[in-house]
Amino acid sequence: MSHSAKSKNLRRRGWLNGHTLLLGATFGLAALSQVGLQVVRRENVEKAAENLGKAEKTQTDFAERGRLLTADGKPLAENGNSYLLSISNKTNPRSSAFLIALSEASGIPAVDLEDPNIPTRTFSVPLTAEQRARIRRLARVWRANGVSILPIGNRRYPMGATASGLVGFSRLDRNSKDPKKPIFQRSGLEASMNERLSGIDGVQTGLPDVNGRMLPMRSLKPEVEREDGATIVTTIDSQIQFAASKAIKRAVQQYHAKQGTVIASNPKTGEVYAMASWPADDPASPGKRMGSPNVAAQFLVEPGSTFKILTLAEAIDKGKIAPCSYASCPGYLGFPGGMKISCEDHGGGSAHGDVTPETAISVSCNVAAAKWAALIGFDEFYDFMARLGLDQRSELNLTGESLNMAKKPTGKVWAKGHRLASMGFGQAVVMTPVTLAGAFSAIGNHGVRVPLRLTKMINGRAVESGESKTVFSKEAADYTLHCMEEVVHGVKGTGKNLKIPGHRIAGKTGTAQKIFGGKQIGNVSNFIGMLPAKDPTLQILVVIDTPQGPQVYGGAVAGPVFSEVAKVAIRRLEIPKSE
Repeated sequence: MSHSAKSKNLRRRGWLNGHTLLLGATFGLAALSQVGLQVVRRENVEKAAENLGKAEKTQTDFAERGRLLTADGKPLAENGNSYLLSISNKTNPRSSAFLIALSEASGIPAVDLEDPNIPTRTFSVPLTAEQRARIRRLARVWRANGVSILPIGNRRYPMGATASGLVGFSRLDRNSKDPKKPIFQRSGLEASMNERLSGIDGVQTGLPDVNGRMLPMRSLKPEVEREDGATIVTTIDSQIQFAASKAIKRAVQQYHAKQGTVIASNPKTGEVYAMASWPADDPASPGKRMGSPNVAAQFLVEPGSTFKILTLAEAIDKGKIAPCSYASCPGYLGFPGGMKISCEDHGGGSAHGDVTPETAISVSCNVAAAKWAALIGFDEFYDFMARLGLDQRSELNLTGESLNMAKKPTGKVWAKGHRLASMGFGQAVVMTPVTLAGAFSAIGNHGVRVPLRLTKMINGRAVESGESKTVFSKEAADYTLHCMEEVVHGVKGTGKNLKIPGHRIAGKTGTAQKIFGGKQIGNVSNFIGMLPAKDPTLQILVVIDTPQGPQVYGGAVAGPVFSEVAKVAIRRLEIPKSE
């Protein structure tokens, strides 16, 4: 290579190196600029953003409350669209243009929004999702920090008083003022199923843009995605529930009773088809803030003669008596201290004579049931009630459910013999109708007790029955069902007027005395019925508290309620006629 060529090449390399250094310096300065922007000057950038009303904020995305449906798809509880719009004059712009824009977005007249003498005003208004988005966007644009939207949580109850005792209510507490921490009052299924119905509120953290949308950014605060409440399909059948509500209302009003309840269920699956109470109020009625009582779960009752079928099943199961055995009924049994229990024939006589278990159940003999209880034994009788779940609350987890008084006493028991005899025919022991219905199901299901349940599906997934438990032998349960048939279909049966053409019914009447201060203050009229009698798929318990007038017996007062509900249930459940 010539000298001149070498010189030119060196000059060329120098030019390239110089430009390389220059470009490197340029990119280096750019990188340093970015570092300065992202690291050194981040605090200033965020401060500037804050001055523009775009600082990092946390926003709650309220979850939608889930729905409660009947098994046939009718809504029991669903969301309304009312919200509490709160406007604070202290932090909002005092501008007519702002008030007019807010009026257009919310539908509230501007003249109602403008009142400088009231620091904070609240409006309960129906707002669509689009209206809520417009109000939030308006608040961002105007930097109106005094505008907030609180979901009231108002609910619609389309079945009204028909199911109010069971479903309950969910409503915003009047003392709830903080939009970020609303306080609610709840009862019934709205309370017991609240965890699944409530869902999970979402939390968004970021920089809100001019439209109020959150721009996610890195933050130490965890974000929670909104999860709406579950759709819960109950086991309730809307038409059976309506029939039960109508029938119990009629009976309570006709006999001027204090209250009453009907529980219709399937003894094989535990599914509750209806749970109706009276008195009851429509949850939407003005001023009804406490809700209707669920008599099935809150009323403690001495079951009376309906309990005899449980005593009989236990005595047969434990071999204390046989189907062909006799009990002598002279009309009463005496106990130390002058105490006694008496028997009434419901036809004017007082003594039933020698009776088989079939006859004793048919004519409702107290003396026979007392003798069966004595053969079972005091401690063993309490143990058998515990196996039936009568010493605790039901598995339904109903809010406000009363605790049964059927636990074995720990100390010395006064008049133990008289107490045991009384328990044999359903006195001296107190329980709720719903736990009593659960115990009766063991007889209807051939000795196997399946827990009652009110939930059929959650978000489309089937809910299985609870754990079953054998409490009687099949032979004992089926023989008891046979004896119960005689109550309805026997010549002397106390429920002989409750026949339904084409259907064999196993039933038992009950009339329990209400004792207070050693004196009788009234009666409780009961009826338990199952069909088909040989293999029941429907069980209905009726309890009516303190009926007035000459007719107080379970067959006359509670029995017709059973018949009315059973006729609807037979059609709805397509129960075939008996052979």
